[in-house]
Amino acid sequence: MTDGPNIQLAQIMIIPHLSYDPPENPERADIDIDAAANAPMGVATSWSQARDEATKLSAGFDYAVANADCWRDATGSAWFGSEPGIEITCPVGFEGTAYYHFHDWNSAGRSAHIYFEGSDIGPLGDHSGDGVWVSFTVNASDTADGRIHLQAQLTSGPNVMIARIVLIPPVEIITYAVWVEDNNLTGANALSTTDIEPDGMDNLLEYALGGNPTNDDSAAFMPVFGIMNIGGSNVIDYVYNRRLDAAILGLTYGLNQSMNLQSNWKYVGTAYETDSSTIDLYFESVSNSIPVATDKGFIQLKIEGDF
Repeated sequence: MTDGPNIQLAQIMIIPHLSYDPPENPERADIDIDAAANAPMGVATSWSQARDEATKLSAGFDYAVANADCWRDATGSAWFGSEPGIEITCPVGFEGTAYYHFHDWNSAGRSAHIYFEGSDIGPLGDHSGDGVWVSFTVNASDTADGRIHLQAQLTSGPNVMIARIVLIPPVEIITYAVWVEDNNLTGANALSTTDIEPDGMDNLLEYALGGNPTNDDSAAFMPVFGIMNIGGSNVIDYVYNRRLDAAILGLTYGLNQSMNLQSNWKYVGTAYETDSSTIDLYFESVSNSIPVATDKGFIQLKIEGDF
């Protein structure tokens, strides 16, 4: 094993919130700043917000950089210094996740010691190449003073470089009760077994698949399927929507299978699931590849809710 992987493994063990991928859903951010993206090329300049590119800076949020200058070249841009500090101002009690992108694009052996909200997080080792993202869960106790502070101290290399910061609030958990309220459902219309339109989808299906309980929209949200040939064999490609936080919400999704409708359905659950991809903040698209073993067969999506 080479020295590089050994060093990266040590990073992951020391700093648990370290990732080589950027944050998901940055469009939801209250703060998204590309450091020094508007700074002059090839010249070190003192920091000011005008030298940064603010993709998002929501009302009630702000930031300041201390003990750091700005640098931009053909490879990238960053704040740099031996002890750079970043202070975010936010509403008191804000909760979410703060992301910081540490970079070393010219592989100069940069490493640092990280402090967050006064806590000693630990060393950040080699992060050459594409750099690393360090993220922190921000609790209401952290923002009781309306501030979020990160400090880095250089331990090797010419300086510490921070290329981007992102602050993202948590995704709202939409329980069935919240969904009912949001859709102004009352009385019998609020029951999970009610199909208001009707369009063939009761409220449980509407909630679980992303439909509107008062619109005839089943064609847009019910599962879709087709026959595909994979490696010379036919399979049924069966795709349905699933809430990303299904387990938290008490929802279970799975498939029933039957060779003929005269026998009982056989529950196969997620046995044929092959892939999933995010649709939006709340849903993912789930793909299933079901072998075609007989001339005739039936598949049914089964959704249960434990509310």
